[in-house]
Amino acid sequence: LAVEPRVVARLHCASTPDSDDGFTVRRGDSILAVYGDNLFKLAPILGEMLAVACRDGSTPSVPPRR
Repeated sequence: LAVEPRVVARLHCASTPDSDDGFTVRRGDSILAVYGDNLFKLAPILGEMLAVACRDGSTPSVPPRR
């Protein structure tokens, strides 16, 4: 496999200033985008969720924000 070097689609994400430690997942065809604050500390959760999503083409459901 190789990475396609040309732009095939655009996916725009909005920032969420009051998201605390939440995150959002958006999919546009084969593009999967994750955004939010403090993603680094959520890496163990995100890593598993995104690996499954990449493997099966799903869009992960995001846990409710506290």
